[in-house]
This record gives sequence, structure tokens and C-alpha cells, in this order.
Amino acid sequence: MRAVQRLRLIPRVMLATLAIGALMAPAVLSAKELPTDRCALLPASELQKVVGGTFGAPGSSVAPPAFAGLPPGTECDYTAGGAGGKVVFIVYVDPSAATAKETFAKLTPYYGVKSSPPHLGDTAYVDQSNAIHVLKGKVRFYINVTPTPSDRELIELAAWVAGQL
Repeated sequence: MRAVQRLRLIPRVMLATLAIGALMAPAVLSAKELPTDRCALLPASELQKVVGGTFGAPGSSVAPPAFAGLPPGTECDYTAGGAGGKVVFIVYVDPSAATAKETFAKLTPYYGVKSSPPHLGDTAYVDQSNAIHVLKGKVRFYINVTPTPSDRELIELAAWVAGQL
């Protein structure tokens, strides 16, 4: 009789294991490892494709934290040959998604919202200076292109970066 009870238990254990795996899979599959070189999130080839011009490798420097107690970010400065275009890409990786969301919300009034593109990261906006700010998970990033591209081009760049996260 005990053997029969064990046999009845096997399908239930297997079903429970599959259910747990199915619930955890989206979290595991959606967590992408960020490159150590944060500038790799926006390659020069993508800039060339979207805004035109010939961009070389970016110069990288440390971006100061937005507020005390937060980690510094990475600033990537790209320069286009000939046309004189410039792109500033700043990336911050916060300790948690909640911290990133709180920081993003605190910073928004400083820049002023011109428009809010839908379906871009967790939230995003184009500021009064025509730069785009995006929050996705625990990552916040900013892209400013000079001369100012169309909103479509700016959003396309930001969507490409968000897709890497």
C-alpha cells in the first residue's frame, strides 16, 4: 500500500516543480547581465545608423551621483567626425529598482518634462533641453544629442539601449 501512495505522489511533486520553475523563469530570463563597459550599451555603430555621421569610440568618465549615498554613474561622450555632432550618454545602476524609481522621480522636476514616450523602459521622458531620460529596472540613463535629432530618432536610440537591459 505504501508503494501505491508513493506512486500517486510523484505526479504531484513533478507538477509542483514545474509550476515553481514556470513562475521563476520570467525573472531569470529577463535579468540580463550588464556589461562592465557601460558605454557598450550604446555602440557608435547604433548612433551612426540612427542619427547619421561617423562616430568614433566614446570617451568614458565617472558621472557624479545624483544624490549623496548613491553610486556614481558612467558618462560616455561620443563625437562625430566632420559634422561636429556630439552625444552624451550617462548610465546609473542603482542598488535596487525601488531606489532607481525614487531617484528618477526626484530628478524629473529638475529637468522639466516636454513629452513622455509610451512603452519605453518602465518610464521615460524627453526634457525641456530635448534630452531623453529612461528608467528600466535598477538602471537609469540619459541621452543628449547635439545637434538635436528628431524625437523619433531620440526615442529609437533610447529604445535600443533599453532593449539591451
